[in-house]
Amino acid sequence: MVGSEGSKDFWRVLLAYFISPVAVFLQVGLTLHFFINVVLFFVVPWIGGVLHGVWVISTIGPNGQEEPDGMNTFVSLIISFFLPPIGVLMKRGVGMPLLINIILFLVVPWFGGVVHAAYAITSSD
Repeated sequence: MVGSEGSKDFWRVLLAYFISPVAVFLQVGLTLHFFINVVLFFVVPWIGGVLHGVWVISTIGPNGQEEPDGMNTFVSLIISFFLPPIGVLMKRGVGMPLLINIILFLVVPWFGGVVHAAYAITSSD
């Protein structure tokens, strides 16, 4: 994920945390994944759709091709939803992104860390 594509993934991931069918539609269009996500979103309220949505965004590129590092990104994003610094550590290692995430996680409890973690994990800078 490079440049503008990474930033698009960031916004899709944030959208998937709240309205996953919309995020999946933006990623893959009206495909089987979209309809699976709609069903999961309503049958397994919220969490089913979120897990599937983040999986689709992490593992399937907008062109329909499999992302090479997709499963690592998926696991990091799911962990970062609950413990943002751990997700950032898994994907980016020890460094400035981890330090920023810890500070945001402490200053703006949970939300600041989750938003920054989604950015740090989906960007490649």
